Amino acid sequence: MRLPALFDPQQEEKFALILCGLIASGKSTFAHALQRHFPRFQRCNQDDLGDRRQVEHLARKNLSEGNSVCIDRTNFNEQQRAHWVNIASEFPGTRVWVIVFDTPYEICAARLQTRTGHPTIKTAEEGLSVLARFAADFRPPAAHEGHDRILYLKPEDHTSPEWTAVDIAAVLQKVRDSPPIVNPGRPVNPRGRGQARGRRTPFSNSQRGGIRGGQYSSNFRGWGVAHSTPSQSPSQNVGEGVAQIPKNAGEEVSANASGSVSNETQTE
Repeated sequence: MRLPALFDPQQEEKFALILCGLIASGKSTFAHALQRHFPRFQRCNQDDLGDRRQVEHLARKNLSEGNSVCIDRTNFNEQQRAHWVNIASEFPGTRVWVIVFDTPYEICAARLQTRTGHPTIKTAEEGLSVLARFAADFRPPAAHEGHDRILYLKPEDHTSPEWTAVDIAAVLQKVRDSPPIVNPGRPVNPRGRGQARGRRTPFSNSQRGGIRGGQYSSNFRGWGVAHSTPSQSPSQNVGEGVAQIPKNAGEEVSANASGSVSNETQTE
């Protein structure tokens, strides 16, 4: 019986692996295991480093040294992801891959109820508030953003709480085997120029598109599908007594008057 091929990065290959998804969707658990099993991947996490500029510095440092980087942030819209696509373009030959942690809203909310030890989010109430705002403002990656390959990863794709080296290698191999993005476009200006605009209304199950095999859906607005919208989820109580996103929580985003997440960090 032939075993499936597993990812084995060549020494000369460099990757900018951009993780994308709601808080508590499993990104950091994956990123920690990736760095442990594949030390040439440097995890770059804003909650640990303090602000986005420090993440940018660490990413550039490692790419300049010939290493690969894993950007462990929510990267909830095109403007946020453009920072890392732009940085990768400064180092010729760097491949830009995206993994979307397609974890339902209810699962993220349930995890936040019991999660402890987060560097910036200290209570479940804070976490649920941040989660609701990210869910409302989430925009999935689109083909024109400049990445080379993309993979959606669902909870049922990996049911163990631990990631082994074989598990990580299998996921990276799935990304590598996914259809390449044809004629990727230039990333948007991180300050916002050139970003497509659309209504921020959640979509129903019938509007589901997402990304499968390199296919993109223009119907994706907000975090929906099998994921409940904040107002629909019975497992969390947000919006009552939670008015502000704490500084540094959820990667230092700020909330505007309507409660949506700002595209800029609080340090800018």
